[in-house]
Amino acid sequence: MIDYMSKNFIFTYLISAVCVILQFHTAKAQILNIDSELKDSMDRKRYLLISGNFSHDKQKRSINDLTSGIELVQKLKNRYALVLVGQTNVVLSGREIIQNEGYFQWRYRDPDIRKTSMEGYVQFQWNGLWGMEKRALAGANIRQRILDKKSGDFYVGLGGFYETETWNYKGVEDASKIPLNPVAVTFNRFRINTYFKTAKKLFKNCDMIAESFFQANALSLNNPSVRWCMLGKINYQLTDKFILTFNYDHIYNQAPPVPIKKMYSGYSLELNIRL
Repeated sequence: MIDYMSKNFIFTYLISAVCVILQFHTAKAQILNIDSELKDSMDRKRYLLISGNFSHDKQKRSINDLTSGIELVQKLKNRYALVLVGQTNVVLSGREIIQNEGYFQWRYRDPDIRKTSMEGYVQFQWNGLWGMEKRALAGANIRQRILDKKSGDFYVGLGGFYETETWNYKGVEDASKIPLNPVAVTFNRFRINTYFKTAKKLFKNCDMIAESFFQANALSLNNPSVRWCMLGKINYQLTDKFILTFNYDHIYNQAPPVPIKKMYSGYSLELNIRL
């Protein structure tokens, strides 16, 4: 008879194999990365997490899908940390680019040891499916710890950033809303940013993290152009090196720069390798 440990071993690696084969992609509406409650990035002087997935499907034309991600944390002598996070996704149908999206962010932050701290960040983002050619932003927040226990935590943040965006009309579904001679539009503006982040350890090797952002134009009260982003993930640590993650995100934009949908959402199931 197979004992309990053997059953658990087989079950764990069966899940891992399935996750390598099956990949679901998110809307990738990230504004800032969400923190993990597993003993990873904040418990080490240096931390690196790399994830990736490639799939090929031969239909009338070859469908190639490549997704990659990175999280790098470097602790500093002043007990702050530099964090680099990024994710990209490219989908090709033959030689046609169906999707090209991603983001990279550099953040200077407190590794959850101070009750009140400052954090600064720089981010670059693009999404071809929406028509977002680029979004570049830089800003800072005051981060306040409300609750910090072994089983979970709760943080709030308040600050602002300056962003520049360039959009085209490739993501507009209603042809009647596309100008006769469409040209890319660019926006430059200051925005208020407020967020909360919470985490809860569900059991020994599993945690749940959620983060929500509310943003609005800082200098135009008559046109706040509210943007609401919600991100969540559940991490299940299969072994010391392998982490199974379920992600969810959505973004609501009250006044999109071009007439695309106001709401996008998505989810993903992925296997991460920690080095």
